[in-house]
Amino acid sequence: KLSDLITWAPGNDDINVSRVTLKQRPEWRRTKSADEQHKRDLRINVINDNFEEGASGSNDMELLVRGPDGQINKDGFNPFFADKFGVFQMAIYYKFDGWFINIESNLLGGERTARQLIQWLKYLTQEMHKNIQTFLINRYDSVTTAGQIKYQNILNDKNISFFNVCDGLFTNYWYDKNGPTFSAMAAGQRSRDVYTGIDTYGRGTYGEAIKHGKTSAGIFAPAWTFFEVSGDTFANDRLFWVGSPPGVVSKFLYGYSIGITRWINKSEMLKAMCLLDRRPGVADYVVPKCVPKSTSFYTNFSLGTGHQFFIEGKSMIGLQDWFNLSHQSISPNNLTFQLPRPNSLWWDYTFDTAYNGGTSLAINSSGQFILPFAKLPLYTLSLQFPLQTPLKLSITYLPKQTDLKLSPYIKIESNSINNSTQGQSFITSEGALVPDSANTVQIELVSDFGAVTSQSFTPTNTISRNNGWITSEFILTRSIFRDSSSSTLSGDVTIRNDLVIQELGISLYNLKNPTSHNITRQLLGYVGELSIIPQNTKPDINIEMVQNVEFERKMFDTPDLDELSDEVIFVWGIIRWNVTSTPNQESSTHTHINPNADLLDASVEKQLALTPAVTSLENTFAYYNIYVGISPSSLSTSPDLNELTFLGISDTTQFSICGYGVMKSEVDGLAIWIQGVYEIDGSGVDKTKWGMVWVDLKN
Repeated sequence: KLSDLITWAPGNDDINVSRVTLKQRPEWRRTKSADEQHKRDLRINVINDNFEEGASGSNDMELLVRGPDGQINKDGFNPFFADKFGVFQMAIYYKFDGWFINIESNLLGGERTARQLIQWLKYLTQEMHKNIQTFLINRYDSVTTAGQIKYQNILNDKNISFFNVCDGLFTNYWYDKNGPTFSAMAAGQRSRDVYTGIDTYGRGTYGEAIKHGKTSAGIFAPAWTFFEVSGDTFANDRLFWVGSPPGVVSKFLYGYSIGITRWINKSEMLKAMCLLDRRPGVADYVVPKCVPKSTSFYTNFSLGTGHQFFIEGKSMIGLQDWFNLSHQSISPNNLTFQLPRPNSLWWDYTFDTAYNGGTSLAINSSGQFILPFAKLPLYTLSLQFPLQTPLKLSITYLPKQTDLKLSPYIKIESNSINNSTQGQSFITSEGALVPDSANTVQIELVSDFGAVTSQSFTPTNTISRNNGWITSEFILTRSIFRDSSSSTLSGDVTIRNDLVIQELGISLYNLKNPTSHNITRQLLGYVGELSIIPQNTKPDINIEMVQNVEFERKMFDTPDLDELSDEVIFVWGIIRWNVTSTPNQESSTHTHINPNADLLDASVEKQLALTPAVTSLENTFAYYNIYVGISPSSLSTSPDLNELTFLGISDTTQFSICGYGVMKSEVDGLAIWIQGVYEIDGSGVDKTKWGMVWVDLKN
């Protein structure tokens, strides 16, 4: 209820707002869920505010616009809850990008309350924009200016007053084929701020009409594939969003209204349905977004769920389902090769094995001849090649074919390369290189004229991991890429300063018979991690350790079973800890990596180089692994993982132990270990700086 918000303040107990529970979060990790959305460049992390749906009248709306004390200002409303939602309150604390306001009940005060609600929305929008210019306040097409629930299905004079004071309107889906055009006419220059609803059930929806009307689109009930379609949930969801491969019969029905049949009268849709070519998905009509710009990139392909939990290729909890969205990693945004097709390479997620997390990418072949090299695009990037710092390109994979090797490839673009008749605008300090080795990184150099030069480089380091996993690392420097068209009188060539990594994927090398990989469907290997990380040789801080580990709310009990009551003890409690750091002695004089370094002149760079580093610990660790040991060696400062039992993971600086059972006759106590994991590469664990607490079971 809305009244639950009256006493809410950042950091207090759990609350429930409009059927959406927002739990208390520790100060430095409270935005973890939102951060996971941001790194995928999802525009709005919204809360759907259904204050009271389908009721004849709502007291909550009176409370919303009049406040707890009932005092209204000169504009006719009370800003109490607007301030609570927005400015320096919930939206800031939980790091939201916007609010989606959905009021589906008649207003008790009718037109009067509607006028107050309009002023309330105006105030909330203006105040949020003052603090966060990109913040969005969107509203659902429900209550009219008369204070009644009458879905208009378009933007018109009955709801435009709400639209004029906020950032957008999500229309209901009962419009006719001219509805989006009417909405666009009413919105004028803001036509893209109207999100015309598309109902996945097919109720009264005209998808093509949105394109012609030039409004935006909003998808209603995207969980339809889960609730209404039988069979494999993941396969159904992928069929809806990505579509089917060629020649696969669609098992989806295109809705049940007559309106939807008018939408599928295009030739390609009829071909997909009648000639069994393929069923297009949402991705056929939406251009994939580029991975957000950054100075680095990392993914372990985790979906935030799994049937096992893996750390460095080792299953830690056996067959046990888990779910935690904060452990979701960046998924490939190049969907062209996600589905099996004749004579092609393709990828899919697998729950069978992973390197870190619950899932990895399975690389498959469908009758594809690898002669001797093939590539599989995964990500569209826009990553600036650093001016001073080398890049480390890394892949961790598990091969399933002895005569095949996997490695990364990148595509690098320069916007100012001169065209060449042979398409080769780069040379390397080592001379021309070709993909003649299995363990190489493939690089494509692309000019703005489309010229491509392919080169390969041998790995700097190859590491054997647990259970057959292999990590290959490649160090790339800007000096590798020289512009042969800009040579000086002395014969020197210019090092390019405008290089952008625009694509990242997987290379496959066939070491033996060129026709050995042409089976209808064959698993070639798994990819567990892929990263591009600047090589900072001198870190700004030294992580002291996970320290001040405490065991609180201890409780020990024994089972009711007579035969076990004298032998087994169960441990309950909460582990808490913190992290500290000290500035690196050399960090005050080393050059900081700046993503805009190419735009800085020498004087500014020199000034930055002399500026002491100030580093926050807020995101030092992405998460923590929790272990328990019972052997004497587990008390050492650097424990042996083989003698520890994995308990779980934590995104915060606390962890609950719920009934961990041990034999009383075998141990005097438990050594509980906390291990921090860095966010940037998932494997950056400093095994010499653990935190530990001893739980005495004898006293």
